Amino acid sequence: MSMRTVVRSPQRPWFGRIGVVSAAAILACVAAPGRAAAGECDKLEPGWIACEDFEAGEVGWKSWFEKSPFVQCVGCTGTENNPARIRLTNERGAAHDGDWALHMPGEASAQYQGGALAVRTCADEKQPGCALTNHEQLYFRTWVKLAEDHQYVHHFLAIAGSRPDAFGETDGNAGCRPNGERWAGMTVDLNPSHELFFYTYFPGMTCDVGGYCSGDYAQNICNGCAAKDMACDNGLECCWGNLFEPEPAVVLPKSQWVCLELYMKLNTPGMDDGEMAFWIDDKPGHAAGGMHWRDTLELGLNKAFLQHYVDVGDTDVSNQVWFDNVVVSTERIGCGLVDPEPDPTSSGGDGTSTAGTDGTSTSGTGGTSTSGTGGPVTSGPGGPVTSSADSAGSSGGNATGAGGTTDAGSGGATDAGGGCGCRTADAPNGAAGLAFVVAGMLIRRRRRRSHRGKSMKYTLFSLALVIGSAAGACDPKEEEFAADCRAIGDAFSVCRNFAGDEASTYSEDCIDRGKKVRVADEDCGKLWVSVHDCVAALACEDFEVWRTTVHDDTKVYPCQAEEQAFLAECPDLPLYK
Repeated sequence: MSMRTVVRSPQRPWFGRIGVVSAAAILACVAAPGRAAAGECDKLEPGWIACEDFEAGEVGWKSWFEKSPFVQCVGCTGTENNPARIRLTNERGAAHDGDWALHMPGEASAQYQGGALAVRTCADEKQPGCALTNHEQLYFRTWVKLAEDHQYVHHFLAIAGSRPDAFGETDGNAGCRPNGERWAGMTVDLNPSHELFFYTYFPGMTCDVGGYCSGDYAQNICNGCAAKDMACDNGLECCWGNLFEPEPAVVLPKSQWVCLELYMKLNTPGMDDGEMAFWIDDKPGHAAGGMHWRDTLELGLNKAFLQHYVDVGDTDVSNQVWFDNVVVSTERIGCGLVDPEPDPTSSGGDGTSTAGTDGTSTSGTGGTSTSGTGGPVTSGPGGPVTSSADSAGSSGGNATGAGGTTDAGSGGATDAGGGCGCRTADAPNGAAGLAFVVAGMLIRRRRRRSHRGKSMKYTLFSLALVIGSAAGACDPKEEEFAADCRAIGDAFSVCRNFAGDEASTYSEDCIDRGKKVRVADEDCGKLWVSVHDCVAALACEDFEVWRTTVHDDTKVYPCQAEEQAFLAECPDLPLYK
């Protein structure tokens, strides 16, 4: 599989519940495939910092939370939770293991908001603002179940860290380029199609410049960043997390319990050797190496965020999720399904990495790995950035590795948004002079909405065409249509104008139409793209105006000039379905 691109305490004063598990119960649990071992929180494994199975839920939220490993709650006021956002449940069949689980229902009475719980590695008594114990790497595992009708989440599971005496520095950094000293973190998110990807900030990330990111809007963002010692030294810019996505996509299934484990390892200051990875049901899902998050050893990892973040206005339907058997550790945790791999990149192949909002990434340790600050990095509605160095890998992989292409162990390129499926030729792992082609693509970059709920905008830019000797290159114009159509399909979903299945259908029909237009007339193909480019760049408010007034010649609506140009020059060719 090619890639689109996870703490031992000396004592256990408050981790999870304590109990005695009978041999019969252990045997019963072992015999049940897909279930965690009974009472796994009763005895911490080496490296485990925190373990919570929610089985003490019967004592009520306040008493349970006081003894849980969690230090912060989003969806709580003081010591009380808002059950419409976050609650403990023992409803029949609600738990993965045992009787109790954590439920985030996102009910209408809470304006469909989600919730979150944070494990913070307090050095002494757990409480917000505590001094922290930092770690070079963290693993974070949970069992999770999405409702069958689940559609949306703004942000999902995360690992982050700050300086030991700077408890709050992991929060409120949206829009700011990290300075390598204040904070570091990565999130595993999922899009409306429930495809998983990494969302991360780092000093060498790509940010948006110009367009919407100008004037007072950009100045206000940079003023806020400067107040947090992250000044816009490169001029006005808007920084939103860069994305690393697996290709082919890795989907988080709905309506069933799934074991999801994250990993994050900070880089050595001065080197680009950071790593991130995730596994689904003990199978590698995605990995990226060559990351550069920090420039000082004082910055470490100290936070695991069990979140289903949905803000007011993000959605108008409930998006339910359940969590169970949560573990945070400095060592690989696993799900009890297969023997876990100790090294997150040991089974990876090689490939290239492109980071950015709605970007693609592949990574691994066999051959040359390009990621983070090593290789091309792209993001948001800004332009392409090429960094200085590639990081050489040390070991190859196989077809199911955490890094690499479909043919793991060989160099590879990713195909964002489907396109026509370019792939590179196979080559022996680590062979010198590996030549490959990264397909020229026009990729829509979607700026993730900040936690303040700003409107999304889209833009279009191209990656450089890297030419070597290989087979399987494809027509960049087909990538152009694929990216263009999928961006609008995404806009449909984000702006709530269409259901997810309708947006997906639109994207596929749109891609097919775009290709036919270009085949019929090259100039019409360019005009066709300009129309769809305009539509995908609309804010949600303008998008609604365009959708409700399109084809009404008595009104001036967004993208009208582009549409009229196409219709005048290409009257016999399709523009919309």
